[in-house]
Amino acid sequence: MAGQKPRQGWIYYLRSDRIFLNCKFGHVHLYDLNQNKELICQELSCNYRFNYLQIFREHGPHIVWKVNLIKDDFNARDSLIVIPLTTREHEKGLPTVYPLNPTLKHGFEQKLFTLIHRIYEVDVHCLKDRDGNWLQRIGQLDKVDKEAITKRLKYCHLIQQDFGQDCIVKNSSPNTLKNMFIYLANDLKNTLF
Repeated sequence: MAGQKPRQGWIYYLRSDRIFLNCKFGHVHLYDLNQNKELICQELSCNYRFNYLQIFREHGPHIVWKVNLIKDDFNARDSLIVIPLTTREHEKGLPTVYPLNPTLKHGFEQKLFTLIHRIYEVDVHCLKDRDGNWLQRIGQLDKVDKEAITKRLKYCHLIQQDFGQDCIVKNSSPNTLKNMFIYLANDLKNTLF
């Protein structure tokens, strides 16, 4: 039986073999990690090589956080922004980790930890079976958990609702800005004026 199109806060088992990678020059493309060949940026004018061992891949339960439509010059394709979950206890002390207590709604019998610092983007086909049907979801987040994760995302990744506001100016005092300015290199100070 096929599942439904994913929504924010739904939990799935995910095998992230097709992910979007960002080279150091800002080019974003979809890469198939099942191939054991060297990964080179797909931009025609770029020859950046990805270190295959440093690419984060997580198999297991994930929270779908956002469904995106990426448009490039050739086509449009759906992608998902996902947050991995783990049962590893040693992760729980990080400020970017949010604990999920076991509930029937989550679909798990043990405590899970949301790894907010490992949020990443995958191809939408990671949540489809071989026939192109959506996978069945395991569970979903409660409203309280969604709000807490949103709050941590905003705090940890400086995700703001109003991108017109400068985060440093908004959240610091003139004295703090003055102390930061003192430690800047002289050539950088000159370019600011």
